[in-house]
Amino acid sequence: MRTLIIAAALLAGTALPALHPARAQDIAAVLAQIDERLPGTLINDPTSLEWRTQGQRLRVSSVVDPAIPGGGAAVQYEVRRAGANPWDMQAYIPLTADIAAGETVTYGFWARTTSEGGPGRILARVQRDADPWPGFGEATFDVGPEWRWYEASAIATIAVPQRQAFIALQLGSLAQVVEVGQAFVVKGADRINGNGARPPVELPPQLAGRGTLINTPWLDEWVLQGPDTSRAGRAEPQIWLGHAVQFTSPAASAQAWDIQANVPLTQALAVGEQIEIAVAARTVSAATEDGKARIGVRVQQAAAPYEGFGEAVLPVGPNWQLVRLRTTVTRELAQGNGVVALHFAGAQQVVDVGPVYVIRLAPAGQ
Repeated sequence: MRTLIIAAALLAGTALPALHPARAQDIAAVLAQIDERLPGTLINDPTSLEWRTQGQRLRVSSVVDPAIPGGGAAVQYEVRRAGANPWDMQAYIPLTADIAAGETVTYGFWARTTSEGGPGRILARVQRDADPWPGFGEATFDVGPEWRWYEASAIATIAVPQRQAFIALQLGSLAQVVEVGQAFVVKGADRINGNGARPPVELPPQLAGRGTLINTPWLDEWVLQGPDTSRAGRAEPQIWLGHAVQFTSPAASAQAWDIQANVPLTQALAVGEQIEIAVAARTVSAATEDGKARIGVRVQQAAAPYEGFGEAVLPVGPNWQLVRLRTTVTRELAQGNGVVALHFAGAQQVVDVGPVYVIRLAPAGQ
């Protein structure tokens, strides 16, 4: 299925003419126009939803509706029964260029769930189509009932030739119905601007005027690690941005990072700078002496060897609050290679986490 109807309308605010899919030169011209309006280099065909799928329990159908963002079309994926693995049912977005190790790759897509009883779930990654199917840029998206833009960015840890390169959308975690619309993949940029761009983030009053926000607090940009059963996303109207993730650690682990969320930083950090990390959180239950959950915090590299600084363990009370940590940068982190890692497996606990704000503090007197 082609979404050539205004394939780039939301990128530029103006409509492109509809073209006949059979005319390859016209498709190339449209892609060139889209590429000019995106950061980095476009490495997929966002006018096409003709994606290969895998899974015997996966039912696939087309959806056409002018209300669907980014072209008025989507693909509906119905998972009739959850698989043993998330990748038992999946779709593949083919890429159109090689990826070199060290390049920044960003992918994003429109999606919603029509399932009743909770959010859908899509696990995504950049992957090489060859055994043992290595990849990078893993992200878990909890998909709500309204059309929304979901996006993740990562630095390539492997080289992937074009003929084997794709974005894997793993759908088998749940019995669910999700619809996926237009998708964009770029390299050489850590964010896709225009299509799905979000409004400026308003800081909580406790943080207003303290400095410069150097991350995007939206939860769907986190990279989550650990068992699928350790996390569940949901709407949470009581807190900023209206969404939260509940992390469950069934037992204390010697490695608190066994359940982890990586919050990407959008700017470089220089030695000597002061930053403040604020985490919206509350304890649901905790097998600790004071009944408070514990969140480990560390600023670190996004890729191995994960060198970092600012390690701390923050206690969390039973009501929504901003738990805060101020630290000095002791290790330089390049743009695109810094994250705030949150660790949840250090105690037997259930903790709700909302948006995370990372502020580069203004120098004294400014």
